[in-house]
Amino acid sequence: MGGRLNRDRVEVYLSRMDEAVARLAALRKRFASYEEFEADVDTRELVVHYLRIALECVLDICRHFLAAKGVGMTELDPTKLIELAGDRGLLDPGFARKIRGMAGIRNAIVHVYRVLDYRAIYEAVTQRLGDLDEFARQVKRYVDSEDCAGEPQPDAPTGARQARAGE
Repeated sequence: MGGRLNRDRVEVYLSRMDEAVARLAALRKRFASYEEFEADVDTRELVVHYLRIALECVLDICRHFLAAKGVGMTELDPTKLIELAGDRGLLDPGFARKIRGMAGIRNAIVHVYRVLDYRAIYEAVTQRLGDLDEFARQVKRYVDSEDCAGEPQPDAPTGARQARAGE
């Protein structure tokens, strides 16, 4: 049992993710080292907030895709969503394996485990934002190649993704 991927829903998730990633790119200019990141509580917590939004969008897209493929969500471990989306064709499987840890970071942020791993969050923002852009490109490629419900969208990247591409 499944259905068609809803192009409009995916575009909303991608737009939210793109906005969050643009905010993260702007925030990362406020610190030059992990020590500065850790010491600036306001910036650090804004980074956590926008990273959570971006990662929620990644997982929401994966959930929507897998539901459309007929995968039952009740028995699915949320930390496996990204990898399973790769196995089912939404993402390149190697890329999905590379980014599967994003779900764990999201869970740590949302469920506020004993202590957040701010070093992992710092590394995500300073070294891995490009993975979110690549995720968006792969999702867009899939949506453009499939019979999805909703109106077709232009293939051009949104403003924030386009601006970061020049960095």
